[in-house]
Amino acid sequence: MTTPQPSVQLYSVYKALDADLDGTLARLAGIGFANVEAFDFVRRAAELKTSLDRHGLAAPTGHAILIEEEVNTPDGILTVPPAEETFEAAAKLGIEIVIDPYLAPPRWADRDSILRSAERLNKRAEQAATFGLRVGYHNHDHELLSVIDGVTGLEIFAEQLDPAVALEVDLYWATASGRDPIALLTRLGDRVHALHIKDGPMAGGRSSANLPTDQTPAGQGMCRSATRSRRPPAPASRSSSSTTTRATSSRASPPASTTSRAPWRTHDEHQRTRRHRPHRRRHDQRPVPHQPCPVSGCAGRGSR
Repeated sequence: MTTPQPSVQLYSVYKALDADLDGTLARLAGIGFANVEAFDFVRRAAELKTSLDRHGLAAPTGHAILIEEEVNTPDGILTVPPAEETFEAAAKLGIEIVIDPYLAPPRWADRDSILRSAERLNKRAEQAATFGLRVGYHNHDHELLSVIDGVTGLEIFAEQLDPAVALEVDLYWATASGRDPIALLTRLGDRVHALHIKDGPMAGGRSSANLPTDQTPAGQGMCRSATRSRRPPAPASRSSSSTTTRATSSRASPPASTTSRAPWRTHDEHQRTRRHRPHRRRHDQRPVPHQPCPVSGCAGRGSR
């Protein structure tokens, strides 16, 4: 049985990382994390490799721009190195899946644009395979706000992707888009390899175009409430023990209204029933849910 592995997206601590890369990774390892999701890794692959090895950390996934040759992300941080350099750096770090974290809203405006983007990512997947790597895509809200013939842009995109291409679903941004994240995960199925779990208010106008600064540790915001308000009551025949997370769990899980047929279940159901599913890793945007960020100098932003 494979257990989902918690991991810290290094974007969450990018300011601390820039100030003291080795010290920040040492602190994360000291907290008890074994995995991180690499961010802005191409320009400092050698330094990252040294520190990851020193502190016993693995980076099974990493974020890098793949689809576009030029991009202006909302935070303005990521650059776009040549794909060959990205894949070489990823291979050096032991990354298994390189995930494109952002494709601008205009690329989701119509079906033809979405199909072109899917074709480009499929080509990157072929290129990555020569390095022994896979590629994937991470959503924000605008991929789900785009709806064409009753289907969200993200799902149209997913239908066109090579089976080897993974999806990393951001539950916060899925909720912010007005979608039910549980239903979305059900539809996407085993295409989903990883989750981004974070939280915060769900006030109107929340958008990745203006990154929020008031996000909270997972379980302390409105993601669960927003999801529950759109879900029907759980069947009366279900016992409470099968629909709640264990008291010892340190991560927020999907709401208790998850149906028994859904491919993504609550933590306890997941542990009892998971068998031959692809390994999904969860990437917490906040290093320690339920506590302030413990890394000295971290701004506490997990909005990516």
